[in-house]
Amino acid sequence: MRGKIKKELIEILPHNCFWVNNGPILSDLKELHSALKGEITPEQFAHHTEGARNDFADWIEQTLYDKRCAEKVRKAKKQSAMTDKVRLCLKDYESK
Repeated sequence: MRGKIKKELIEILPHNCFWVNNGPILSDLKELHSALKGEITPEQFAHHTEGARNDFADWIEQTLYDKRCAEKVRKAKKQSAMTDKVRLCLKDYESK
């Protein structure tokens, strides 16, 4: 059985970056993972995930064109859970 084909991380234009409320500017899934691990405060996380809203998942789906990853991230209600989901999604991509 053949191994799974790895995807390439999308390189986006600066105007499509994710601007965390009063925080870092993210340009890809790796940067999101890193920010979730330590740069994004619980207040910033809550700002982007209040109620049914999930700006992170929307950005992943609409800008990074990864619907499968967005669906996983959308289900994460805690920052630690979202960090784990993004880490798992990164396994689908080639290392750069």
